[in-house]
Amino acid sequence: MDSEQSDFELGDEHAEIQPHSINRYDIKRTLGSGGMATVMLAYDKIRKEEVALKVPLWQPTEKTEQTERRFLREAHAAMTVQHEKLCAIYDVGIDGGTFFVAMEYIDGMTLTDLLQETGPLPEVDAALIIASVGAGLQELHRNGMVHRDIKPENIMIDKAGRPLVLDFGLAKCFENTEDVTELTANDQRVGTPAYMSPEQIMGDELTPQADVFSLGLVLWSLLCNQSLFDGNMMEVIDQIMDSEYASPRKYRPDLSPEMERICMKAIAYDSSSRYQDMTQLQQDLNLLLDQ
Repeated sequence: MDSEQSDFELGDEHAEIQPHSINRYDIKRTLGSGGMATVMLAYDKIRKEEVALKVPLWQPTEKTEQTERRFLREAHAAMTVQHEKLCAIYDVGIDGGTFFVAMEYIDGMTLTDLLQETGPLPEVDAALIIASVGAGLQELHRNGMVHRDIKPENIMIDKAGRPLVLDFGLAKCFENTEDVTELTANDQRVGTPAYMSPEQIMGDELTPQADVFSLGLVLWSLLCNQSLFDGNMMEVIDQIMDSEYASPRKYRPDLSPEMERICMKAIAYDSSSRYQDMTQLQQDLNLLLDQ
């Protein structure tokens, strides 16, 4: 079965998509659907290749000029960021009132798929993946953007073994409101609760350190083959705001003290105690790999 392009659950209700073409894209099939969007495999008649076409589920009934401008502004900003570790964004637009984003189609598996197949990763493998992903995210941050939805489902390993970050810059433009408090109250979310930073939950302005926290949680998951935070949305939020987090060595006593230190520093509740940027995290992981 083909791997998903992002964190979407396959469902029969999305087996047929109407219309069967959007702009220059011929829809072939649905790859999956989740809380924010439906992703479809489509053929780009101009590029003459397959792409992943993402269509937000919220699609406001009253698409004001302000709404359309904001969507296009955020998506176009994401298009300008290019890095070998970031899934390429090719095109954005509005066709007959339908908002869409066309992205590179990646044939591979998400980190969630990888864990299901292999179980917890060796320390070296986890460090290599996170350091590689961190390089792509550092480029995103250098361009003034924060991903906001880093999680295992948004990192794919392609057929060549290359980790790539999906959905960068898109979480914000797919939101139907900026108010995270309102989203939480209505059991919706900006990002994925189990991988959200404390500042994201509190609705603070997000900095690259929010992505550092989320990537640290991904590292924790790769090492332990489970999420650090678990339960329903409010239970997860309570666990994150508790500020006392379990070490990965609780579940993997074979891990080195240095890996434990790196992981716990990345997920420090207080952002001042956290890695200040992805480069610092990468540097420590690379030193670990050189030992």
